[in-house]
This record gives sequence, C-alpha cells and structure tokens, in this order.
Amino acid sequence: MKLTEIKYVIISILLLTMCISIYARNITVCGHVVGKHDGEPMTGATVKTMFADRIDSVVANPLWIVDDSIADVDYPEIWYQSPFGEVSLETLICEAMPMLQEHDIEKAELIDSTLCINNILIKGLCRVWTKPTSIHVIVDGENRGIIEEYPGRLVGKTGAIKYASNILLIDSVIDAVAIDSENFLLTSCGKTKKMLVVTTKGHYPSVAESGFKPFQYDNGDDYVSDGRYRIVDKDGKIGYATEDNAVIISPRFAFGFPFKNGRAKVTDSGHLEEVKGSNGEYHYWESDNWYWIDKMGNRLGMENEADR
Repeated sequence: MKLTEIKYVIISILLLTMCISIYARNITVCGHVVGKHDGEPMTGATVKTMFADRIDSVVANPLWIVDDSIADVDYPEIWYQSPFGEVSLETLICEAMPMLQEHDIEKAELIDSTLCINNILIKGLCRVWTKPTSIHVIVDGENRGIIEEYPGRLVGKTGAIKYASNILLIDSVIDAVAIDSENFLLTSCGKTKKMLVVTTKGHYPSVAESGFKPFQYDNGDDYVSDGRYRIVDKDGKIGYATEDNAVIISPRFAFGFPFKNGRAKVTDSGHLEEVKGSNGEYHYWESDNWYWIDKMGNRLGMENEADR
C-alpha cells in the first residue's frame, strides 16, 4: 500500500472516531429500575439525542411480561387507556389477549418509560399477573382432561405452542391456541373457563397427499391466519390446513373465512355475489346460515351466533 493511501485510511478512521465521539457526547440517558425479570433488573430510560430524527429503532408496542414471562403480544393500542375510566387498562389487556377476561387479571401495570434491550428502544412496559383457572386440554380433537393453570402462561402468538410442547410435553406440536370458552357454549368443554386446543403432526395428511389445493385469494394462494390457511377440493369446498401443510379440517364448507382468535366463520350453503360496481373483479359469499368453528373444525355454539 502506498504512503498516500495509508494517510487516507488513517484520516478516515480519525474522522469516524470523531463522529462517534460527538454523537456519544450528545446522548443523555436517565435510567431507573422499573422491575425485575428472571432475577435481573429492568432499567427504564429516557433517551435524548441531538439527532432528533434518529427514532427508527423506537417502536410503539410495549414490552409485555405476563406471569413473569415475556409474551409476544402485539398491541400498541394499549396506550389508549382513558384517564377518566371509560376504557380501563384491564379492558385493553383483554383486547390484546382475547383468551383473558377482566376477572382473570390479578394485577396489571403500564409503565411509560423507554426500555433499551439489545440496542432496540421499546416504548414502555406492560406487566400482567393472572389468576389460576381451569383449562380444558384437547389434542387432535381428543379430550386430554382439565388442568389448573395461570392463563397468562398461554397468551401471545406462541405462548400456547410453547406451553403444550415444553410444559405438557406433547410431541410434534405444530399448532396450539388458547381460547376463552366462557364466550362459547361448547358441550365438549363442559363448564371449564378456558380451552387449549393442540394440533400435532401425528394423524393428519399433507395437502399434496390429499389432492387438495390452496384457496385462491387476491390473485394468489391463501395466506396463513392464526395458524391456518384455506384449502379447496375439486368441488370447490373449503377446508383448512396448517402452515406446515397438514390438513386439519378436510374441505366440507361451501365457504369459510380465515381464522382469527381461534375461530372461523363458515357456512354450508349460499352462493357467490358480485360486488356492485366492481365490473366482475370483486365478489363475496352470500348466505343466511353462518356459524363458527374452532381450529379443529368443531362447531361453536355462540352466545350470539349471528355475530359477524
């Protein structure tokens, strides 16, 4: 390397060091311990920097810790709590985690403080403690009995799956969902307040082996929603498969909507209608006989089954 090139490298390194130093000196951090998790203190911090536009790492969704475990809950609307009591913190928590009802919550707190974790700034902390309750466990459609557990251990996108695999030690779990059965009138669940529905690879064929195809939606294969996507048979009947392409509910419905919060709205009758003014581009399914099913295909008796 020539002497001139070495000089340019040295100058570049010095300039970079100066920029980092200037940036570091213009950051003010005021921190305080807001709690502990796994025995380690969690520090909340107010961060101020001269580069006001450097907020790309700040996210609106708070860190959720439910029953002393981090839960993968995505609900930035938690900040919409009303100071006048019209919308309580407990109400918003139940909207974020539909398997909970307000009487399930022992204690909750929302801390408006910026947390710095792995160089990512997270806006705030929401901590929830729940009360033990009865949970009916169903594996591949079979009754596995009733357990007493804190429902908060099953919340979040993967909470139920981790609980079924790591705590209940169920083999080959490909999906699990925790449901608040107080809103459903399931004869198979009796009077238990919660339900854990677990799906394993054991008894389900693949979509390809069954000769089914993905339902076509928005010019492509149906997307996965709540661990399920729609499939169709040669007659156009609708069924559901997992993200791993295991056929959990064989096609038998005239039409069905994607799953959300552990249930899907389906019908055995009806017909396709064109959306007026769409010139044949958009359609919807018209039926007078809608009902709900769980993720195993069992019909749910709703308090208001007409609710859509």
